[in-house]
Amino acid sequence: MDRLTSLHVRSNSNVNDKIVLLQLNDFINKAPCLHSLIINNWNPSAIQDLPLHIISNSIRRLDLQSGHCLKRDRCFNSEQCAAFLRSSWAKQCEILEIVVNDQSMIDDLVNDITNLKALKVMLQPGRWDDHFPSREEMIRWMASQYSRTFAKNIIDTETMRFWIC
Repeated sequence: MDRLTSLHVRSNSNVNDKIVLLQLNDFINKAPCLHSLIINNWNPSAIQDLPLHIISNSIRRLDLQSGHCLKRDRCFNSEQCAAFLRSSWAKQCEILEIVVNDQSMIDDLVNDITNLKALKVMLQPGRWDDHFPSREEMIRWMASQYSRTFAKNIIDTETMRFWIC
């Protein structure tokens, strides 16, 4: 366990999420060199509670949308995003992949995660057009909001990638 650097986990839908989170926390605590955690095929509500249950000082890359890109059912609302930003994850995270339900949360993530180097963020389905009627408007918004950031949208998707300079 001392040499484990990356962990990709999934959970069966027939298990108790709280028990799985406790077991995952115990496992992560035994892996001091774990730098990357990818959560795949997990109950969306458990994903949103992850910052409250898992404590790690070593994880720098956190993927909370893997395997759910098309469904985007792991959406963080403003309260869950605020809880994430108060957690130890936000103090150490350098690379984050997340789904949020409001454009303003992108600002919070970029501005409040002090060590953030890369952010891949998706807006909740149906929210994209509420914020950006056109691709050009989205690009103008990114350019005006993030002068210290290079942002690129993946063609024909609702995913935004940010590289923090």
